[in-house]
Parts: sequence; C-alpha cells; structure tokens
Amino acid sequence: MKQKRFPIKRAAMLFAASMLATSAFAANVVIYEHINKGGKALSTGSSILDMTLRGFNDKASSITVPNGRYVVLYEHVNFRGKSLPLGPGTYNLTNYKGWNDILSSIAVY
Repeated sequence: MKQKRFPIKRAAMLFAASMLATSAFAANVVIYEHINKGGKALSTGSSILDMTLRGFNDKASSITVPNGRYVVLYEHVNFRGKSLPLGPGTYNLTNYKGWNDILSSIAVY
C-alpha cells in the first residue's frame, strides 16, 4: 500500500509558518512597564513618534532590543529632548540615570 505524504507536507508547512511568525515577532523591540521585562509589554518593529498614542508614555522601565536592531530612546515626543541609543540586548532603564518612566518616543532601526 502506498504511503500518504499529505500529512507530512501539511505538518512541514505548519511548522514553517509558525517559525516565520516567531521570527517576525522576535525581530520586534519590546518595551516593558517594569524592570526585568515585567508588567505590560509593547512590541514594535517600527519607530513611535508619540508613546501617548500607544498608552505607554512615561511608563517604560525595561526594553529588549533583538539582534540586528538598534534603537534611540527620546525623552519627549517627536524624537526630542535627551536621547539614549541602545544596541541589541535587554536593559533595565533604572540603570540609566534619568531614564526610568520617561520614554516618550522611540526610533527603531
């Protein structure tokens, strides 16, 4: 009897689709309400001019920047005020004087 291959192809396609979705999410910068990636989270793959529109103005305490990306954090909306550039990694903003609960816009590259 000939073995059916459809279930294997279907499983392979589902696996590939799930890996693609996971990779797309993993490429996003994630901003967290509390230190150590705690509390509410906001995931973005693009810059945000005004964190107020996302309900996250002056609330960020930690951030994760994936490999291949870097960000510049800004104190005020529209990329104004003091800035903090960050490369790939996970950061508690409490470790950077004056950066806890102050983020109002972010440029993502």
